Parts: sequence; C-alpha cells; structure tokens
Amino acid sequence: MSPLLGVAIIHHRVPDLLESCLERLERYYPRYPVVVVDTAPDSTFLARLQDRYREIDILRVANHSYAAAVNAGLRHLDTPLIAQMNADVFVEAETFAHLKRPFGDPSVAMTGPLFVTGQGRRQHHGPLYRLNYLRLQPNGQLPVSWLSGALQLVRRSAVGSVGGMDSSLRFYNDDIEWCFRLRQAGFRCLLVSTEVTHLGGSSTPNSARFLVEGYRGGMRISQRYRPPWFRWLHQLAVRGEAQLRATIAVRGETRSTYRTISTMFRTRRFDQSPFGSTLDRGN
Repeated sequence: MSPLLGVAIIHHRVPDLLESCLERLERYYPRYPVVVVDTAPDSTFLARLQDRYREIDILRVANHSYAAAVNAGLRHLDTPLIAQMNADVFVEAETFAHLKRPFGDPSVAMTGPLFVTGQGRRQHHGPLYRLNYLRLQPNGQLPVSWLSGALQLVRRSAVGSVGGMDSSLRFYNDDIEWCFRLRQAGFRCLLVSTEVTHLGGSSTPNSARFLVEGYRGGMRISQRYRPPWFRWLHQLAVRGEAQLRATIAVRGETRSTYRTISTMFRTRRFDQSPFGSTLDRGN
C-alpha cells in the first residue's frame, strides 16, 4: 500500500540538528518516504548520512531560496500529502496524525502546528500569529490567513492547482504568499492544536541583505493581495520606520541598510532582490 504522506526536509549547514530531526522521523514514522533537500552539500557528511539512513533520498540543490528548495522536495515526492519542514524542527509521535486529520475536508489545502522554542515557550511569529494561538481551542483547528513555513503539511492536488512556493521571494514571506494564493483559489489553511519544537534561525546568516529582502518581499505581497489604501499605508509606514532607524542607528552598517530600504520604498523598486544567484555570501 502506497504511503499517504511524504516528508521533505530542507537542510542548510546544521548537520547535528538534521540528524536529530531524522532520528525522530525514524522513531515515529519509519514508513514515510523522506527526502533531504540540501542547499549546501557536504559530500562526506551526506555519505555518512546515507549510510546511516539508507531509506532516505538526498537532493543536492543550489542555495537559491528556501522556496526553490521546498519546490524541489515537492517535485521529488509523489504522495497525496507532503510535509515540508526545516531541519531544526522536531516532531512528536502524534504530530502528523493530528495534522492529517483535517484533510478529510477537500477544501483544506494546508495544515500547520503550534511551534515552541527549545525552552518550551510559544515561538513568536508576529502579533497576528500570537492572536491565532490565543484563539485556537485545545484539540481544535482554526482557519488562518497563513501558516509558518517551518512545518507545513500540504495537499498535492492543491499544489497542482496553484503551484509551489514563489521562489522570487528569496527569503521570508514565501510561506505567507503561498497561503494567500491557496486561499485566493478557494482552499483553506488550518492551524492545528499540536505542538512541535522549532529551534529557529539555526542556519540564517546575520546579513543586511536578508533584512532588505524581508521588507521587499512584504511589499510584493501587499502589491499582489492588498487594496490600494493598504499598499499606500504599508509604504508610508516602512519609509518612516527606515528613516527613523537610519537616523538613530549607532552602527554604520545598520544606517546603510535602512537607507537602502528607505530608497527602495521611495523609488518603489521592489522587483530586484538583494541576492544574486544564491543566498551565500560573496555572490
């Protein structure tokens, strides 16, 4: 009997965490097909990993964007449901059973869990996400506007209808845009009352370009899905914030970054990402 669910793990230079992630999957879900999508392949490590976990597949891809890595995993798996997740997410024995349950409703395209930190606290994804946490009933599910890309369970047929993640959003905002697109097509995204641990930020470089990309991607979403008045307020708010932060910043690099953001919003040039062919330094 073919499995209902496959798992795509997106990995970037956190080998110890990846092995811990795989250990849990092997313990709780030994029959699920797993593919590791590696955006910074280390041949020695991957050979050792393949020897330890003989059933998993490994894809070596360029470090273009998180979205591109997710899409590679989606293409590789042929199961009706696919879990795409970060390598620093640790599932529990009941995680996928809880996340799969709502898919009896054909309108459900995606489900996602509650994230807690390594210290057991609810992870911060912004004030609206925190409000969703408060609204969610124990053992319940809640329709939401978007679900964090740290772990999403998606219906393959829904992805076939709207496409995968948008890889023009090079880092951040890709999970938000994907959910908006699914909802625009008539599907639902549900937050489910089941907890997983997400260490968060384990492989994110401390680079100004990631901050610039975050602001750029947020505005791209406003341009696609928000009314004119919202877009106008969005631009006004970011320009004011960027100018203030550039003025009060102590470090020269911080001033330069916020001046770049201010210029981007003043000139309304949101098509050009600050990254080249990869997210790596020096491109």
